Amino acid sequence: LGLGATFKQPMGYQPVLGETSQLRPGGEVRVRAGLEGPVARRTYLRAAAIWAGTSKDRIGVGGVDATQNGVGSRLITYLSLNQGLGAAKSFTLYGFDVLRGQPQLEQTAVGAAVLPRGNLLAMGARLDLGLAPKTTVSPRAEWRSSAAAPDTSGAPLQQLGVSLRLGADVRQRMSRATSLVLQGGWTSGHVVQAGQQVSLSGYRLALHLELAP
Repeated sequence: LGLGATFKQPMGYQPVLGETSQLRPGGEVRVRAGLEGPVARRTYLRAAAIWAGTSKDRIGVGGVDATQNGVGSRLITYLSLNQGLGAAKSFTLYGFDVLRGQPQLEQTAVGAAVLPRGNLLAMGARLDLGLAPKTTVSPRAEWRSSAAAPDTSGAPLQQLGVSLRLGADVRQRMSRATSLVLQGGWTSGHVVQAGQQVSLSGYRLALHLELAP
């Protein structure tokens, strides 16, 4: 069981060159709680939650501070279950949810930006296969759905889009602290614009060097 809390207070700054107004972002408090441990001989559970609350921003104009809205509060939850399948094999199921509970208006240099209530839900699975002493292949799949309110009122959330992501990682351990990782993925789904579903799809390929001292 792990518990933690952090507090952050940004300093004020001048966001637009040549303007006298200063932006003083609100302070943020984050509270974290997590629980992990074995639930069977080869089964491992992880659960975590983060609550973040941010006070309102202030903008100073002519020596007078005016209170503005900020990003509001967010709640993030995560759950994963890992099942060992034998030597160099494991299967993981996971899910996470990101909820913005308060509609806000955030002032920017080009006007107000609406940050409505919103929710992002994702569920996925990953299989790790050790093909050789230094080589691991990990196919994965993930489904995501996002929704948001149409404005800052109490209107119900409306779907913004849905996506399905398929891919695989190939990890080659080069030494005790370094690995070469090749990642490939394909995404398909749709976004909602003006009440219409617009299809989307694409590929992603990446190669990077991972250091784990």
